[in-house]
Amino acid sequence: MAVAFFQLRRFNSQVQADFTYKVYRDLQSWLGNHSPAKLWFDKPDGTSLGEDHYDAWEIDELLTYFETVWSLWRADLVDKEMVYDLLSDDVISIYEANSLELDGIIRTMRTEEQDAGDIFIGVEHLYHVMKQMTAAKNQPPRSTR
Repeated sequence: MAVAFFQLRRFNSQVQADFTYKVYRDLQSWLGNHSPAKLWFDKPDGTSLGEDHYDAWEIDELLTYFETVWSLWRADLVDKEMVYDLLSDDVISIYEANSLELDGIIRTMRTEEQDAGDIFIGVEHLYHVMKQMTAAKNQPPRSTR
């Protein structure tokens, strides 16, 4: 019985890892089809996103992608450490680019839509979780003496 449980857990971990990597590949595919957005995504600090770029580059589709990642994260359907390894630098850099420009755009959208804060809330949560995980990983190890 214990062997079957161990094998089932291992299989579940493999399925999560495969699914997580598929989600990551889907992002890379989307970016490959949206070259101006990919340039900004790869180096967001050099270009202001602004409303012109936001609409023209279909950034709302990119944000919807991260909304999906957050939903999968909450449902425990992806390998969280793998999501962190694959996406944390990107999530943090695009969110913070140009002094938290993306945060400002999301807040403006919420105001314009008179939304209580639900528009792209997953992007915001994913960013904060990635920042917390980064801070925890950058903590010096505790002395065991």
